[in-house]
Amino acid sequence: MNGIKLIELKRVESSRTMSIKELRSRNVRVNVHLSNKVKAFARDGEDYVLTVVIHIEYVGVGYIIAEYDVYFDKSMGESAFSEWKNTGKIPEKLVNTALSAIYSAPVIDLMIISKVMNLPPPLPLRVSIEKPGGDRSSTSNIGVM
Repeated sequence: MNGIKLIELKRVESSRTMSIKELRSRNVRVNVHLSNKVKAFARDGEDYVLTVVIHIEYVGVGYIIAEYDVYFDKSMGESAFSEWKNTGKIPEKLVNTALSAIYSAPVIDLMIISKVMNLPPPLPLRVSIEKPGGDRSSTSNIGVM
């Protein structure tokens, strides 16, 4: 993607609270809630790193948490970083670019993890963008596949 140098899965955590036998023997309704928040925005040499945490909650069944670092080049990151330093707000364009990049390829990691954990795939994805500190800035739907 334009302006993005690297997307790195930094941390992943997953848990299932029901056994596979319980999941298959009962008619379990699984509610999938997915939320995203920007955890950090930092400068790393000539690059700018936006850390995004994705939390997929399977209500009453389990969860997956994944943390991604999205590395932006100077052309895209410098002005956004400057704006964030001055206003405390990360430009929505930068966040949307990061989320689009994460959901276009690395989200496959989450699909594989959900399969390994015998959890339903996290689709459709409902994305809520939050500022560092937890203030919500916007919400959108992003489809995968």
